[in-house]
Amino acid sequence: MAKSFKRSTKFDATPEKALSVLTNPEFQVERETAQDNCVGAEYKEISRSDTRLVYEVINTEYAKGVTGIDKNKTERVTYTYTWDLARKSCTWVYRSDHGDRVKVSGSLKIVTGPANTSVLDDDFTVEVKIPLVGGKIEGIIMKEVEAGWPKYEKVLRAWLSKP
Repeated sequence: MAKSFKRSTKFDATPEKALSVLTNPEFQVERETAQDNCVGAEYKEISRSDTRLVYEVINTEYAKGVTGIDKNKTERVTYTYTWDLARKSCTWVYRSDHGDRVKVSGSLKIVTGPANTSVLDDDFTVEVKIPLVGGKIEGIIMKEVEAGWPKYEKVLRAWLSKP
């Protein structure tokens, strides 16, 4: 059964500033490399129009298995983000060598808050289709997400505070 993680975070930045930061290639690389399991990241724009942006963030990460992170091996994973720029929202999907057995996806939405603030609604879902151990692996992944959240938020707040 899939596990989900949802969080809403208020920021002292306009929604336009938040969108600008969240779609910035350098921010994407920095937020990924701030995580303990990521040893390198690259940004690749797929397409852009006035209303839509699609890009990939390709990471080299420590390998993950049933027992957690294995720092003796690395693997390449790809996150594909599709932004609806007018709505300030996006969906994303994760792909790895694990194929369809591991499905990770989520969404982001920037909501206007009071007095030049914004709220970022994050939604993250993981489903591991491996008999007997899938639920355990989902739990490990969710613990990693929750443990990495403060680092993600710290990088985001630093970028939002830039002029």
